[in-house]
Amino acid sequence: MDNNRDNQLRDAVRKAFADAAEATFRKMIMLELSPLSVEAGEKETWDFSGTVNFSGDIAGNCILRLSEATAREAITRLAGELIEKISEVSDGVGELANMIAGNAKAALQEYTISLSFPEVIMGKDHEKAVQRHSNVISLYFTSEIGAIAVIAAYSDPILQQGT
Repeated sequence: MDNNRDNQLRDAVRKAFADAAEATFRKMIMLELSPLSVEAGEKETWDFSGTVNFSGDIAGNCILRLSEATAREAITRLAGELIEKISEVSDGVGELANMIAGNAKAALQEYTISLSFPEVIMGKDHEKAVQRHSNVISLYFTSEIGAIAVIAAYSDPILQQGT
């Protein structure tokens, strides 16, 4: 893959996941996200990582990372009622990750992409759920309920002969 094509794909993936995160939070829980610097985002404590793997022309994963307080508030807003059970918070984080990945997939419609069911990793100091891919895009946001991270990790797309 040439450098120009690499940069175009990286820009397309970055835009697709950033727009998907902002649209999902705006539409589903009436929450506006503002970009946060990578330095500030990497200092945050993440208690939940909702992961959706994708395969096809582009293979990788999307990870939504939230603190416990941010996750509880986001899922309470999503459900429209107070959510207290940690299992319900976890399910909601997985659903939000799934929505973000689905919206990003729609934006990357020129590629054939299949999504897996979401999985959620919980607990303080858990390892980042990024599988090893050659490209990692870390997007950090701030909001009135706390910091939010969306990580898009992917490997170079499978190119058809002659492209």
